[in-house]
Amino acid sequence: MNVVWSDEKKFNLDGPDGFGYYWHDLRTDKRMFSKRQQGGDSVMVWGAFSGTKKCELSVLNGKQDAIKYIDTLESYLLPFVDQEMGPSWVFMQDGASIHRARRTFQWFDEEEIPLLEWPAKSPDLNPIENLWGILARTVYAHQRQFRDVDELLEVIMEAWDEVSEECLEKLVRSMQKRCFECLMAKGGPTKY
Repeated sequence: MNVVWSDEKKFNLDGPDGFGYYWHDLRTDKRMFSKRQQGGDSVMVWGAFSGTKKCELSVLNGKQDAIKYIDTLESYLLPFVDQEMGPSWVFMQDGASIHRARRTFQWFDEEEIPLLEWPAKSPDLNPIENLWGILARTVYAHQRQFRDVDELLEVIMEAWDEVSEECLEKLVRSMQKRCFECLMAKGGPTKY
């Protein structure tokens, strides 16, 4: 409950990444999901949560680097932990290059931010990945597509605001099972 789970997520106008194929009845015509090349524009966001509290969602503009990542953490993470977390909390981020940059680690040291040791290539252990899945299912319900970035962003923000405390707590409470499943799979993929 004292870990702040964080990550970035990209949302496309024409639907989520990774869903190029879908089941359909062979007796019917396939549905066309996108008429725009490469799915059109997209929105990238950064978010975090801990226990039953979630941080304000940050919209990331342009190509991200260590300096922009630090700006995001200063603007969103620090106010969140100051307001919502007690004196003993730990920050979790994945192994993205901007997260592992020398400048980023210098900033963590300067700000005295404790980091959670995290194994490489282990998204099934991070509950925020499941939160992004919940958000994507809400945003793209009924194969919804969007006209423009503003419309997509509005729906993303509404979906984020609607995530309940119970949902967040359930994700955090699943950590013991996640770790057990990972050990049983000898570090391989799990159902999470």
